[in-house]
Amino acid sequence: MMNKTFESILKTGAAFLLAFSLVLLLPGISMAQSEQPQEGREILAIGTSAIAGGNLAQAKNQAISAALLKGVEIYLLNQLGNQGMAQNFERILEEIIPNAREGIENFNILAENRTDREYSVLLKIKVNQEMIAGKLREKGISPGETSAIKLLFMVLETVGELKSHWWSDVDAYAIMSPTELALDRAFQEKGFDPINRASSPPEIAFFSQFTGTKPSLEEALAWGKLLSADVVIFGVSRIAENGNISVDLEAADVARGVRICKEKQFEEAKLDLGNTDKIFEALQKIAVSLSTRFYACIVQGTEVKKEEVEQFEITLAGLHTSKQFMLFKDFILNAVPGVTSVIPSRIQGNSITASIQYKGGKEKFLGDVMNHPKLPFPLHLSRSEEGKTILNLE
Repeated sequence: MMNKTFESILKTGAAFLLAFSLVLLLPGISMAQSEQPQEGREILAIGTSAIAGGNLAQAKNQAISAALLKGVEIYLLNQLGNQGMAQNFERILEEIIPNAREGIENFNILAENRTDREYSVLLKIKVNQEMIAGKLREKGISPGETSAIKLLFMVLETVGELKSHWWSDVDAYAIMSPTELALDRAFQEKGFDPINRASSPPEIAFFSQFTGTKPSLEEALAWGKLLSADVVIFGVSRIAENGNISVDLEAADVARGVRICKEKQFEEAKLDLGNTDKIFEALQKIAVSLSTRFYACIVQGTEVKKEEVEQFEITLAGLHTSKQFMLFKDFILNAVPGVTSVIPSRIQGNSITASIQYKGGKEKFLGDVMNHPKLPFPLHLSRSEEGKTILNLE
């Protein structure tokens, strides 16, 4: 058990030291500071403090505090990687480090050094790996270098009596609405990857099956598959005549086809509808709050699925019209379980090659397609001399 002195040491100066060293991502750590013994739970860290007014005891406590914090930071950096630390900086700063003492089992002073102005200490710190791993999971922070989760926003915005929803006419609504822009910024700052609709595949214009106003779960999943999103955040943003704002959102996991989160927020802003700057400021505040509440459930809900998806290319040959490809694409997205995205990558003559993400591998995918009782048209499978997989229309 750690005594009260140790607890007070750890807390002293924590906010300043952590913010400074994390922002710099520990660039100044020497080999001695960052060296780790073979057992991953033991870390060496150096702490230094000025000797103010000749008070050596205070300097020693502050140096130990600095070394303990640095040790935890080194451990987190090794576990999460540079990308993980950068993406989760705010949550680590606010929710993990303040409870860092719970993740330290004990420490030993290996060496000390004192000059007229400074006191330095070298610590060997023993980390409770299970405790820290549990805290990270609880906050939705995943270890390791992982690709950012791709988000698609489908939010019906109403300002007074005016309604805006891009999926009714993709070209007409190429520019993001104020609500979508606020959400885009807030979730991007949390480390997510919002999809740029302006760079969507050309065939998006053909996708006219779902053009309703308030999006349903079915519509959100269909658009999510079309635009290769991992998660779709959909719902309604209402800016009333009296200037009050309410945002009601849900999140859907595209691969599993399920709703995973639901949050809403109301602001009694009473803003003038003509004051667009003030309205956008209020929307940004709401978006930041919602992104924080959505974060953990989105990360946890998509963590396993990302590891299982495989990507490969299939060429559909013998096409007469682009609508045939769209028909085939809609078929595999909706009738073949496990397909998460289909993106055309190459057009040559009467053939289109598409990049497909599928949980199960290429051969299983081909078996599911070729043996499906509701194929939109007859197909036969062939392989090119280069080994490319081709599905030929008969």
